[in-house]
Amino acid sequence: MERNNNQFESGSRFEQSQRKTNNGTIAKVVLSIAVIVFIVIANSPERIPVMSEETFVEGLNEAVEAENQSPSLSSEEIDNLKEKIQASLAKKKSLSTANEYIDRAIEREDAQDYTGAEVDYTESIALATTYSEEMFTALNNRGVVRVDQLRDYRGALKDFTKIIDIELNRASGEPNLNRLELGYTNRAYVKNLKGDSEGACDDLYEALGLGVEKSVTFIEAQIEKMCNY
Repeated sequence: MERNNNQFESGSRFEQSQRKTNNGTIAKVVLSIAVIVFIVIANSPERIPVMSEETFVEGLNEAVEAENQSPSLSSEEIDNLKEKIQASLAKKKSLSTANEYIDRAIEREDAQDYTGAEVDYTESIALATTYSEEMFTALNNRGVVRVDQLRDYRGALKDFTKIIDIELNRASGEPNLNRLELGYTNRAYVKNLKGDSEGACDDLYEALGLGVEKSVTFIEAQIEKMCNY
């Protein structure tokens, strides 16, 4: 489918662990509190002017590095703290246009974060105007993610049907045949996966009838393979 880790220097591990118990507990509490405070501040609607995010993160990274040199936290715990900070920064990043959400959704797809991509395409759809390129792209790409990666066939059918409905019910002007054809062919693909071969063939014939030259050969091949029964 188309889509537009530290060894102790001396002594046993148990002895080192005993010497570090109190300091380790304090360090763990301090780092955990720091992360919680950061997340609250970063996502607060009213920013608390204590220090810049860059200064905070730089200081926290230095604390984590010091912790690495004299570990009381496991490497996994340190990684988890870092991930919480990064997730909070990503959440806070302000996106304001449909295109910006589409761009980040594509980045998330490339990183195999398909759930995140689906969320961003949904945000884009909420911001896009009905007949815009952004609306078509977000609906089509979300449908592709849903069917190919998330196995959400019902959701994908809704997305491709929405594309078809938008183009068939334009308030003024002719439908965009390229978008309409892609809505039909992608919906046919999902219907076929669901075992609805008759419905898939109906959509393929609808797509073929639009006469989109660049797609005729492909659609005819799909009909030959699926519909001559």
